[in-house]
Amino acid sequence: MMFVQAPAVSAPVRRPGLSGRFAKLSCLLAGLLLALTAALATAVFVIGSLPALLGYRTMVVTSGSMAPTIRVGDAVAIGKVVPKTIRAGDVITFATVGGKGMVTHRVVAIKEIEGVAYFQTKGDANESLDPNLASAQAVYGKMAWRVPAGGYLLSYAATAWGKWLLVGGPLFILLVQEVVSLLRARRPRFHLAGGPAVREAIPHEVLLPG
Repeated sequence: MMFVQAPAVSAPVRRPGLSGRFAKLSCLLAGLLLALTAALATAVFVIGSLPALLGYRTMVVTSGSMAPTIRVGDAVAIGKVVPKTIRAGDVITFATVGGKGMVTHRVVAIKEIEGVAYFQTKGDANESLDPNLASAQAVYGKMAWRVPAGGYLLSYAATAWGKWLLVGGPLFILLVQEVVSLLRARRPRFHLAGGPAVREAIPHEVLLPG
């Protein structure tokens, strides 16, 4: 008798295929979107919520009367202030006559009328003084700092799309990642070039009649 060793079956070849490339790309995009959403949520918290925890109120500037010091779309943090500590040159926020709105302008002069302090204000971009004096009772606070263009982000976050992006966006991304993971788990791991998935064969001897 004669023994002849049979040729070994070639080892399986890994083929990522289209689904594998799609899974990697989707995971990469999901990670980038999740990072972007987290960055936006952090910015909204720092600009809008964190000042409130520190005792400040964040306001969005909608007028260019204080340009270039404060521009349209900026977010300004307003802190409570004792009226008698206000000095000329301070930027204060006060209620308009009738209490229908709030204005943030610079104090240019301080007057006392019948024992009550009144502030003459003016917008940096305006040529004329404000027509009405702001009484001490009308002053809400003094500007502490501003965030350029931060108001645009806060305004967008307050819309329906903004809320969906910041709240529903991460949940949707996590759901997509879970679906992709399930699809990858069902995909065959090994393939022979041009053939179905098989196990690697172990070389063996064949007994030939002799």
